[in-house]
This record gives sequence, structure tokens and C-alpha cells, in this order.
Amino acid sequence: MAEAATATWILTMLGGAYLFAKVSRFGRSPQEMQHTRWPSSVLFAHPVLAGAGFVAWLVYLNSDEEGMAWVSLGTLVLTALLGSYLWVRSLGRDRTVVVPSAPGEEGLVRTGLAEHELPDLAVHAHGAVAALTMLLVLLTALND
Repeated sequence: MAEAATATWILTMLGGAYLFAKVSRFGRSPQEMQHTRWPSSVLFAHPVLAGAGFVAWLVYLNSDEEGMAWVSLGTLVLTALLGSYLWVRSLGRDRTVVVPSAPGEEGLVRTGLAEHELPDLAVHAHGAVAALTMLLVLLTALND
């Protein structure tokens, strides 16, 4: 079961990396960057906690230190809470924001929010696989 939890955790992190790349729009010019209503602290903490929990999980697997499985589960729960917060924030009705126009132009423009360009299937799959990962880590910790 530990191997399945590791596999789903890796799959969840890969999905999260894909979503992050879509939101951050790597390789785009500053004029093409989009705005978001997501707090930057949550955008930073969500993947950092997931990575820290995965490191604790790897320590657990390699040392068989039971406490590290529970630390991993705790970080997963916190990560899931932050991810749920991001998801709820993306459900807002207003899908645009008013921002200053490009340099050299006057006035304000209405532009779409980055979080509304994420594919729904990818977001829901990321959350579902994360939930499965939490279940597998819990079952592994309980069986140890």
C-alpha cells in the first residue's frame, strides 16, 4: 500500500506542476501575464507543504519511523485544506478584473483571471488523486 501511496503522491505533484505552469504562464511576455485573486502566500505554501510531506514520506519509507507517516499525513491534510481554499476562491462569479493598461496606453482594461483558464478536468483530477493519496497514507500509517 505504501507503494501505491507513493505513486499517487507523485501523480498528484505532477498534476500540480501542470496546473502551476498553466497559471504562471511560463515563457509569456509581461504584457501577456494574467492576474489572479489567489493569495500568493497560499500559492507558495500549497506546493511547499506537499513537497515537505513527500520528503517526510520518503524518510518514513526508508527508515520505518512510524511518526514520519503521521507527519506526512498531517502535511497532506494541510495541503488539501489550502488546495480546497484555492478551489473555492476560483468559483467566484466575476471572472475578470480591471487592471492598468499596457505601458504607453492610458486607462484601464478588463482582463480574465488566470485561475479561470485552468482545465476543470485537470483541477478535479488533481483533487481526486490527492484525496486518494491521503486515504492510502492513512491506511498505511494505521497498518504500521
